[in-house]
Amino acid sequence: MKKIVLAIALVLVVAVGLLLLAQVQSHEGYFSPVYSPDGSEVYFIARESRSLVAGLGFESLTPPAYVAVWHDRFSLRKLDPGTGRVEILKSWPASPVEGRHMRTYRGRVFSTASTQLRWVDEKTSSTRSAFAFPRSRPRSATSSAALGTT
Repeated sequence: MKKIVLAIALVLVVAVGLLLLAQVQSHEGYFSPVYSPDGSEVYFIARESRSLVAGLGFESLTPPAYVAVWHDRFSLRKLDPGTGRVEILKSWPASPVEGRHMRTYRGRVFSTASTQLRWVDEKTSSTRSAFAFPRSRPRSATSSAALGTT
């Protein structure tokens, strides 16, 4: 009887430990800030990401964690430095990371994204993005495919 109670207790401890290792991670990042041509506003690309992460996944110490990314979106935003007001000018559809299930380390959950925002002329901006996925080959997207031209 003691062995059964000990086995059940051990299973419960392991289950609670694994449950504690699962977490929802949310990240918000800001890329490619540029001043407007007249210098009165700042334009930038924002990235909002959320996923469920299960498993240890600590770099070089444990196996990778299991990750399910359910939200990964980019948007073009405008900041008025005088008031601190932020306006979303354009939102793009889901990135290539959204909806993926992967194994990766916790520090690399949302993969690597790089963006470029620049002024073509005084009224037109151009954007470019690139993504590198964990455990898959890098994938790039230009303004027409990933973020569009604004």
